[in-house]
Amino acid sequence: VQLCPTREDDLDMWKKEIVISGDYFPDQDWVDFFLRNQIERIEDYERWGAPLEKDGKGKIARIVGRGHINTRLFQFHGNKLMALLKQKVLDKKVEVMERIMITDLLLEGDEANKRVAGAVGFHARTGEFYIFRAGATILATGPIGSKINTSVDNCTGDGVAAAFRAGAELANMEFCTGGNITVWDRKVMVGGINMIQGHGAYFLNSLGERFMSKYDQLRMESSLLHTLCMSF
Repeated sequence: VQLCPTREDDLDMWKKEIVISGDYFPDQDWVDFFLRNQIERIEDYERWGAPLEKDGKGKIARIVGRGHINTRLFQFHGNKLMALLKQKVLDKKVEVMERIMITDLLLEGDEANKRVAGAVGFHARTGEFYIFRAGATILATGPIGSKINTSVDNCTGDGVAAAFRAGAELANMEFCTGGNITVWDRKVMVGGINMIQGHGAYFLNSLGERFMSKYDQLRMESSLLHTLCMSF
């Protein structure tokens, strides 16, 4: 699921809700940029025929996201969407190097004028070493996910570490750890629980009672993640 603003939505209201739900930590300029940019990306998806969930009228089916009241999310079929986006990249004649684990960034220049000039890594299956030289390098390696509280074990933070070694100034590192209710006692994994809650799923205790009204009477099971974690 992802945020799904449209041109008919009050983006100032969306921005306010996101900032308040984030306890004023979100960079407000970036929230504003993201929301306006997201509208265009969703329109791209629709134009390309992306596998988005639709309602009975053929419009994008939007659900309430966790921690929010007025903002909405859209749902999509992950593997099909990835295949579509990959094809769009290939259509532009971009060479795709798959299963390469990037381990560090290449630097050039002296200490006073140091810049990133590419990256190095190895093939995860063959072990073959690769060097990529580039005029511009974009790191999109995902977050840092602790194996203790998540079912995802490939968000290892290697991109963040490489950027740090290259001299980048890191921000928002406090958000690399946090509560999670997707995995309970490393026994039960409930993927996409935010989406499930958006469709009306609710939590029960051992007595069969809904209990979230004690912690958030307005949002209930769609409360902020840290509130959900503490309520358990």
